[in-house]
Amino acid sequence: MSIASAAVSVATTATALHAAESAGSDRVSLVVANVGAATIYVGGSDVTTSNGVPIAAGASLTVNELAPGEVLYGIVAASTVEARVLRQGVG
Repeated sequence: MSIASAAVSVATTATALHAAESAGSDRVSLVVANVGAATIYVGGSDVTTSNGVPIAAGASLTVNELAPGEVLYGIVAASTVEARVLRQGVG
């Protein structure tokens, strides 16, 4: 099991916060930190600012055990916001 980190520019359209793991891979845990000045909303590929889980500026969210193929997406209301994503369980 390994760890990977990335900086992701979250836009006003659903933005994948990490790449999907292939079938047969281990489950993946994520920490998503909002290092920008506006709220990031997270959810599935259909995430919007109305239905996503908010991560306020300066806050973070931990997601335990995403199954292979599951992807977490983010979206913002305007412009772009930087997120830092830490993945554990990268195959």
